[in-house]
Amino acid sequence: MNAKLIKQYKDVENAYLQKFGANSLDRVILGDPLQGCKNTFAVIKQLETAIQTNVPLVQVPLEIWKDVIF
Repeated sequence: MNAKLIKQYKDVENAYLQKFGANSLDRVILGDPLQGCKNTFAVIKQLETAIQTNVPLVQVPLEIWKDVIF
């Protein structure tokens, strides 16, 4: 991934966290990291849409999250 794309992601991630709270992405699965740049563009769009519509992404419930294996 290039530096410009990483900066774009970090900027939108920071904007999301400022809007919805510091822990608002703790249990959100944003996508498959193995998909590379294609996935990163989709994640950026997903975060931007959440910010624009003022609807946070749904976090996985804690009781399910604790059993998820990455």
